[in-house]
Amino acid sequence: MKQPDVVLDENYSYTAAIDDFRAGVELFQTHQYSEAYILLKKALLKFEKEQHPNLIMEAKYLIGTLLAQQNRYQDSMNYFLGVQQLSTQTDHPKYQEISTFMIGFCAYKTEAYQEALNELSKLELSKKEYINQLQYLTIYGRVWAKLGKLDEAIKKLEDALFFQSVQEKDETKSRLLQQGQVNYELGILYYKKGIETLQTQGRQEMDSFQENLSHALDYLDEAKSIWEKAEDFERILNAFKLIGNILASSGKIEQAVENYTRALQLAEKMDNLAEIFHIFKKNLSLRVELERNQDIVVTLQNFLTTYGTTPFMDNFSKAHFYSQLGEAFSALGEKKEGLDYFLKAFEIFNVYPDMTSEILEVLHNIIKIYTKLGKSAQVSKFSEILEKKIQELESQTPRAPEREKSLGHLKEIWIFSTIGVLLFAHSPISDVDDDLLGGFITALQTLSQEVADKEIDSLIFGENRFSIYQEENRDFYILARSDLKTSENLVNKSLEMLYRRFWKEYSEIIKDFRGDVRPFEGFLKIIQSIDWTLLE
Repeated sequence: MKQPDVVLDENYSYTAAIDDFRAGVELFQTHQYSEAYILLKKALLKFEKEQHPNLIMEAKYLIGTLLAQQNRYQDSMNYFLGVQQLSTQTDHPKYQEISTFMIGFCAYKTEAYQEALNELSKLELSKKEYINQLQYLTIYGRVWAKLGKLDEAIKKLEDALFFQSVQEKDETKSRLLQQGQVNYELGILYYKKGIETLQTQGRQEMDSFQENLSHALDYLDEAKSIWEKAEDFERILNAFKLIGNILASSGKIEQAVENYTRALQLAEKMDNLAEIFHIFKKNLSLRVELERNQDIVVTLQNFLTTYGTTPFMDNFSKAHFYSQLGEAFSALGEKKEGLDYFLKAFEIFNVYPDMTSEILEVLHNIIKIYTKLGKSAQVSKFSEILEKKIQELESQTPRAPEREKSLGHLKEIWIFSTIGVLLFAHSPISDVDDDLLGGFITALQTLSQEVADKEIDSLIFGENRFSIYQEENRDFYILARSDLKTSENLVNKSLEMLYRRFWKEYSEIIKDFRGDVRPFEGFLKIIQSIDWTLLE
């Protein structure tokens, strides 16, 4: 929001300015910032005209603070630069300290991270008598993290936790939320550090990778425990999801299943259908990996009974669940029950014009069971169907050279719904571990307060830059990997163009998204038609 222009009347007196200043302070204290701004700005103009440095500092401090409250960080920074200059000239330690911190804070908020670091580092050795030490250390740590200096970021956030444990003994909800958030961010930083180690040094550094993941899990578990005291269920659920991803990516599948089971119980308590389906599918895939077939049968049948008629249970998801039930029953030796579910899955898959690998797998399983049951007529029938489907699939499959067509200035892209469903991916030259990527993406998602404030967020891992692009009020985002040597401006332009093209093609589907991702497969042809040189 643009602040109104303030012009002084020629009869505006110094006494009137003092009265307006006091009234502005009262309005500021009651959070009536727009009204306070007008009075404080008028008073400031008069104080500047009369050359009263202390009153000028007071007024600029208040205006800068209220602008920061309104998220007008660049404007706020300009006022605090004035406070800093005057406080240095008048040797005023309180305003020197406050203005330096606020300039650093505003620079952080406007993504000027090096400038933020320069300002915040000026306060490192001072006593910090006039600013919130916990806030200072937290912002300082976040700035280091944004600059890719994970060890320095971890040190500052761990200092913040120590300070909080020593200085602040109360357990108000706001303190618990803040303490939990610092633990949570430390968990993410250690996780990122582990991934970075793997990216730069390879699998030979698995001990270091596992050590960092262990630290990450400790901090995330602590964050979850703290948020449980505060009863902040959204944050607790985010912690569960990230812990589950880390456990799964580090091979601790049993623990991951236990974690996701508790996460599912919480999502059900919250009556959050989107999260229920997302978590259930992840948990189910892990149970399949563990070959818990009896468990899969009971769990899936109960889930279908409870949620089978909800909007999130589209036919495509139902067919997948039927297929998984067929596999579980077959593994348990119950061929007829398995066959029934495979046939149900086939009936659903068969109505879709697009051929998928799922229908071929279902047909193979149907033929296998009929063969064991000695039903030769059914074997012949479904073998003919299978042959026909294979021919149809081959006729629709793009040639390999087309699949590997360039992404221009990007190496790989993944398009996700905001609830974490992968809508589309194009990875012609992938060398990233998918399990690690899944956990990394969840880490990015759950940094929602940081990511949602801006359209593009970039993080650096080794020689790669991972960039997130999301536009306001749209329920999907793009994650892209690019080379560090590639201009960030070109990367951002590429992401903006892809994002808007995806929205243009699929906006109606995204608005009413029910879980079927097959319509998005056509985006590959659109990518292949793009002339990337137009962005240069």
